[in-house]
Amino acid sequence: MHGLTGAFIAITMLASPALGADFAQMSFMSGCWKTAPGVTPEYRECYTAPKAGMMQGSSQTIESGKTTFFEFSLVIEGGGKIVYRPFIKGVQSVDFTLTKLAAGEAVFENLTHDYPQRVIYRKGRDGKLTARIEDATGNKFEQWVMQPQ
Repeated sequence: MHGLTGAFIAITMLASPALGADFAQMSFMSGCWKTAPGVTPEYRECYTAPKAGMMQGSSQTIESGKTTFFEFSLVIEGGGKIVYRPFIKGVQSVDFTLTKLAAGEAVFENLTHDYPQRVIYRKGRDGKLTARIEDATGNKFEQWVMQPQ
């Protein structure tokens, strides 16, 4: 998965049962997204709507007509938290725990992971979805700005 841009001002809720993070708020990620025509490499990502404590996702990077990267992912609600669980090229990676959930923004973190340590999704006022991965400082990052497919 690759990156995120955009800024949203919203009330932030930590993903904790005490604060009542609402899994349904993750629905802003639902649907299929892709980079604008002519952007290379082409990046595509799809997520199901949140239901029964889970969202399923997939992404694909295409360069010169060939798939160069793919990922399957789950966003799972359970045990009092929400986690993002990527399967990089089909192999399970580490879990990233939701640390921020606001209108149109979700931030997942695993500060013990080498890179990335943060996975961020933001939906802009223009309807575009930005996916971003970064280190703990935010200085090293990759991001993808996508439009509805």
